[in-house]
Amino acid sequence: MKFVDILGDLPPRRILKGALIGLLGLLGAAPSHALERVLPAGDTELPLSVVEAQHPRAILLWLPSEHGVQDGQRRVAEALAGHGIETWLADPFAAWMLPVGESSLRELPVDGLAQAIESAAAGAGAPLVLASHDRGSVPALEALRRWQQAHPGDARVRGALLVTPNLYLQTPEPGQPARMTPAARQTNLPLFLIQPELSTTALRLPAMLEALGQGGARIYWRGVTEARDRFFFRPDATAEELAQAQRLPEWMAQGVERLL
Repeated sequence: MKFVDILGDLPPRRILKGALIGLLGLLGAAPSHALERVLPAGDTELPLSVVEAQHPRAILLWLPSEHGVQDGQRRVAEALAGHGIETWLADPFAAWMLPVGESSLRELPVDGLAQAIESAAAGAGAPLVLASHDRGSVPALEALRRWQQAHPGDARVRGALLVTPNLYLQTPEPGQPARMTPAARQTNLPLFLIQPELSTTALRLPAMLEALGQGGARIYWRGVTEARDRFFFRPDATAEELAQAQRLPEWMAQGVERLL
């Protein structure tokens, strides 16, 4: 296993005890405008809201969570443009005519998403990084694994960036073990994880790191203090979470740089 803590050489179980390095926020981010496009995705087309960057050094294909595409994602994407990262916000719920929600994530066709990744890689014109957050991390990793099986050794896709990743297939019943997506143990492309310490997923982070490491993936991670899951688009965000949300684009840009 290859665990790389970008804050130092702390073992995985101490991820949440490290202090965060101060980073620049959103001040000075260049204004951006979203363009509507589509990606071929099997028997349908995947709608995209593209926040362009001038001469992008990377393309971020961002799949949503069970909460659908959020304004918070758009704000992050606009700030990422100032870092030379172009973001393609995808809406698979619209593509497959599914209601936004956790159960719909399980209905998304992995083959269709994998074909969308290939379409993105073919038309990106820059290295592609897949991104998702919360429970959207499951179909994202499954599609990435399916794409990799069809394109072994292909360097156009550099890895995945996951915010508050929840890789469990469903919430387990009390006393029952949680089942993680098999893709967690099969992924060997580099991964960058951003984990809020007040999220319930933080308790399962060591197990997720262990599973992800089994596939040989090089794993980078960053802890986020004083923040819950969805901290960058929560309607009830605290002052601390709002401050951390401003730093998220810088951390994501750092993550993309690590994966390139």
